Amino acid sequence: MRRRRPKPARALAARTRRARPEPQRGRRRGRLRATRGARPTRTAERSRHKSRRALPRPRRGRRAPHARSAGGTRRKHKPARRRRGATGRTHTKPRKRRSLIDGVEGGPSKPCEAPVQATLVLKDGQRLEGTSFGAKVNRPGEVVFNTGMVGYPEALTDPSYRGQILVLTFPLVGNYGVPSMDTKDKWDLPLYFESDDVQIAGLVVSNYSADPSHWASQQSLGNWLAKAGVPAIFGVDTRALTKGLRERGSILGRLEVEGAPPSPPQEVGFVDPNLRNLVAEVSTKSIRTYNQGGDKPTIVAIDCGMKHNIVRYFVETHDVTLIVVPFDYDLEKNPSRTGVPCHARRRRRRGGGRERARSAPSPRVSRRWRGGGRHRRDAVAAIAREVMPSS
Repeated sequence: MRRRRPKPARALAARTRRARPEPQRGRRRGRLRATRGARPTRTAERSRHKSRRALPRPRRGRRAPHARSAGGTRRKHKPARRRRGATGRTHTKPRKRRSLIDGVEGGPSKPCEAPVQATLVLKDGQRLEGTSFGAKVNRPGEVVFNTGMVGYPEALTDPSYRGQILVLTFPLVGNYGVPSMDTKDKWDLPLYFESDDVQIAGLVVSNYSADPSHWASQQSLGNWLAKAGVPAIFGVDTRALTKGLRERGSILGRLEVEGAPPSPPQEVGFVDPNLRNLVAEVSTKSIRTYNQGGDKPTIVAIDCGMKHNIVRYFVETHDVTLIVVPFDYDLEKNPSRTGVPCHARRRRRRGGGRERARSAPSPRVSRRWRGGGRHRRDAVAAIAREVMPSS
């Protein structure tokens, strides 16, 4: 049987002036069961409004913990003392500021010395000021940029950046620290680096993270650069700087750190690193052989700045025996499988064993390929013909 909906309390109160008994609650939440001729009291009105609330509102913030005393009664936790300032507003005691320079190797940073100012000076007159987080030295170089999002340990050890001030366009650098150089792969090469040393002359970033967090992190980027003697600066608009480098090309620059010792005479002013023999600086000093043994093709690589990943590509992907030699290695003294030098085999194959007189080098030939350079090209071509299959 359908129950009739009761009329409003105001209409019932207007029809009769009899006594107003306490109303009873109905089945529905927030509804009142009123009899004919009765009007709800103030207490009933308040209870009706209370019943509309589903749940009490939670208090903002965390409730202060209660400590139980020896007698068993609870005593409230006293809030932190606040002091009143000159303006009349209460405020808590300010925390100690932490320096942006890394004070520890991994983990939370600790208060250390004040930040050191640094300046990137370009040859066209621009001066970009920031904060130093590397070595306290002044260093010139060629300013170039890199747009990689990750992999700064590999980029800073890339031999192709030798003598250059590298600008990283990614806004946050140093957040995962620097892994250990002692971690090697099965070829006895550093697993996370492209060479054995830091190759850049300086580093420029937008934001530097002083608290690295990574399972393989052994030290911070700032400590690593400080040990390598490489200056670094952050707080520079690297996107705008990269825009100018992309339009006008690379430019000579100089990193100047406040409080740095005087530079040696060869590093005063703007010095072009391309005037040095950079290949001799990055090339290996000894002959190294990788993946030796078995009937595999053999490749001789002249190291003019090879990355470790190139070695891994040859020996792991192509499964060849790779022999890495210095840039000034004389290939004429390296015999082939038959024990005959490559240039002698070439002359014997063409002339039927007769030795031809060596003609004087042409004046059109550059100095780079005079003398043994011609035989060097012949040796590389002969090795390539042995390794690559004939079509």
